[in-house]
Amino acid sequence: MSPGDDVVIGLRVVNGQLVRQGIENFTKTIPDIGRLRIYKAMQRIYNRLGVYAPRRVSEGSPKMRGHAHEYKRTYNLRNARELTRLDDGYLIVNDPVSPWGSHYAVYVRGDLAGGGQTPQNKEWELLAVIVDRELSTFPDEVLQALTVELQTEQDKANTGI
Repeated sequence: MSPGDDVVIGLRVVNGQLVRQGIENFTKTIPDIGRLRIYKAMQRIYNRLGVYAPRRVSEGSPKMRGHAHEYKRTYNLRNARELTRLDDGYLIVNDPVSPWGSHYAVYVRGDLAGGGQTPQNKEWELLAVIVDRELSTFPDEVLQALTVELQTEQDKANTGI
């Protein structure tokens, strides 16, 4: 990912049909996947993205108060999350912007491959770990019907999502 990209996570049904809750059928040639199952998984990912790392030792210490490099939580990262329903799945967009105009979600949470996180943010749970934990709860039939996407702003402009 290049600087200026926001983080977009998509769970989309590509090898199946997305249906309402309670009528999943994995034995069909094109399996029916329940929308509620995918929505709840995306909700859990969305909620985990709102959990902040433990406070740093230097936060709030008398030595750091008023210092130019004092870390202050703005909660921009948490407040910049958005969960959207699509025809074939759901999308989470996390696009916090710093006061200097940089989009920084990938530097804090990393990307789906587990890279992109900067060294000073190693105490934050990686996006790849959060997504993998949720996907591990799905049956194989559902995983085969899903595609997990991580898109940059440029990819989003090209696909129209």
